[in-house]
Amino acid sequence: MKREKAISIQGDPLSIFINKEEIALRVETLAQQIYRDMEGETPLFICVLKGAYVFAADLLRAYPGDGEIAFIRLSSYEGTQSSGAIKTAMGLTDDIKGRQVVVVEDIIDTGLTMQHLVADLSSKGAARVRVVALFVKPSNLKCDVKIDYHCFEIPNKFIVGYGLDFDGLYRNLPDIWAK
Repeated sequence: MKREKAISIQGDPLSIFINKEEIALRVETLAQQIYRDMEGETPLFICVLKGAYVFAADLLRAYPGDGEIAFIRLSSYEGTQSSGAIKTAMGLTDDIKGRQVVVVEDIIDTGLTMQHLVADLSSKGAARVRVVALFVKPSNLKCDVKIDYHCFEIPNKFIVGYGLDFDGLYRNLPDIWAK
């Protein structure tokens, strides 16, 4: 179905950057790769809300093994930019001691949020923490963070759709749109 209303952010029109078919193919491939690497484990997938919920749902549906899911909510964005300050809006309630953990993130921009989260999960006794991201912006990374899996490397563009938003809007778009 074609979107009837034009999409813009702060007056700038957006266009499709990555279509839903490309996303679906990459998510399916990634789920299979994670499954092979987990060697029969039952991982706990931790979805970072709000942006990663669509990606996490599709990734888990494509994952052929057993797995559990938990949710946390962190924030570091203000408008279209990362603020660098990490706030926990909803913490993890599951016991992760001795568990294989796979953090599911929508986009790794500076890497600071993920660096903070991986250190926190490790300190809570996770056997191993793997990171899977839908998008990575390599040119924006400000720290050394291990990203085990990712679907796409992208330039420094602001994107929306497939769970990613601008001030709460556009999460429902099936494609990724960019300025």
